[in-house]
Amino acid sequence: MTTSHFVDRAKARLGINEKDAESLAKRVTKYEGQSCGKQRSREQRWVTQRCKEGYKAIVYQGNCFIVSEDDVYITVYPLPFWYGKKTQYDDKNEPVRKPKKYAKMCGWFNCR
Repeated sequence: MTTSHFVDRAKARLGINEKDAESLAKRVTKYEGQSCGKQRSREQRWVTQRCKEGYKAIVYQGNCFIVSEDDVYITVYPLPFWYGKKTQYDDKNEPVRKPKKYAKMCGWFNCR
């Protein structure tokens, strides 16, 4: 079951129509996306900032779905580009903030 808010947010944020939004919600329910407690700390912090008490967050196909306890889909957020990727480190063992730019500057070619 979906709310009108969910359908509106799916149209705006994902670029899909009402029928596709409802079928996406059914697929998330059927295949059971990854729940909130299975991510690393950075990802979990991002998800819990958007999920309030009494709701659960489900991550599925690059999107975060906020669902109530009785399986009503409330809203959807696209995941940020860094979600689920490992942090890359330079020679001094410091995290690299922009790996593609760093690779061009320093000849570091193991970046993807």
